[in-house]
Amino acid sequence: MGFSMTYKGTMLKQFWELFVFNEGICLQGLDYVIVEARRNRRRLILSLVNNLVAFGGKTQYVKWAKEAGVNVSSSDDSFFSNPVIKDDFQAYLY
Repeated sequence: MGFSMTYKGTMLKQFWELFVFNEGICLQGLDYVIVEARRNRRRLILSLVNNLVAFGGKTQYVKWAKEAGVNVSSSDDSFFSNPVIKDDFQAYLY
């Protein structure tokens, strides 16, 4: 689903719908974290997808594929094998 963060008690998500971005506070917050990590000589590991339903992750990509009429199994593991889902994730990265 993309980058998520909590701001003043509200969950903000950078990626609400497939290929629809919220470039407001979420990406600005991520930019700040990256700049501060570099300034403090820290390395970050950014997860590009996760297993947490609350944050989207691979479950969300499988859901979007089903909503688009793609024949996928009910398993979230379709994220790793279905070519349509893999293409959607690849497009998100680029």
